Amino acid sequence: MSQCYICKEREATVFQDCLIVEHSVSFSEFAGQRQRTTRESGKGIQNIGLCDRCLKKQIRANSDKGSGCGTVFLVFALFFGLVLVGAVIAATGNEVAGGILFAAGMILNICWLFKTNVIDRKKMRKNPAKAFCACGVKIEDTLREGTRDITVPLGEGLYADYKEFHNYNNSLSDEGSKKIYDNLITGDQWKKGRPETAFGTETGNGSDRVAMAAALELEALYQKHPEGFLTSSPEAEPVRKIGIKLNSEGGMELMKSAHGYFSAICGHIGPGLSRNLEMIWDGIGSWRG
Repeated sequence: MSQCYICKEREATVFQDCLIVEHSVSFSEFAGQRQRTTRESGKGIQNIGLCDRCLKKQIRANSDKGSGCGTVFLVFALFFGLVLVGAVIAATGNEVAGGILFAAGMILNICWLFKTNVIDRKKMRKNPAKAFCACGVKIEDTLREGTRDITVPLGEGLYADYKEFHNYNNSLSDEGSKKIYDNLITGDQWKKGRPETAFGTETGNGSDRVAMAAALELEALYQKHPEGFLTSSPEAEPVRKIGIKLNSEGGMELMKSAHGYFSAICGHIGPGLSRNLEMIWDGIGSWRG
């Protein structure tokens, strides 16, 4: 008897190969700001099973993901817009035109709800592989601090393209989703049972941990030279090397990010150091001091 992957109580009736992704979120303070860091790594490929009750819940949670959140929002905005405009026109005295728009909006809305709640779910019941996306994990859970496992179903021709893959597996970070698709899905590494080749990611929310680390390195260097560096002096070379490394790893954007973090933490050392850094990095990539 195989237990259900989610409830651990009832017998599993439907099975699917899935990549198990360890997804962890932590928070830290940097320069007076709270930063969120997300780490993801592949733990392995497992054939997991769901009981009938948990499968139904997963179908309800995943059946409308293929369209993407943006499409769903636009469709409902259009339908409710027609209803609202129809009601406004009817209120101004043109009851016929208003009634037609109001009815059109309601009919389209009912048709869309029928599609997502009946037709799409019926399709997924016939081929439930995509119902295994993020088994037992809500997307809001992936934003909270802690560690959880995210399931990513794998299979021949399961996803039409990256957009569909990303829509269904939207609990993953953008970086992790792209690496899994490029290596496991497109590269067929899952057939060889090699999830370790898939990916390993670490991303900051709106900031790059590489830039934060560089800023701390710069702070340590400037603490030894609180008056700053002459641009052509040998002492400034370690500062330039940090800029060169940032440029090679992330170009101007990563350099700007590191400079921003350094500017936020260098005030206690001395005045004008942020400007001094700009001058020392002059000529590195597209940087102009």
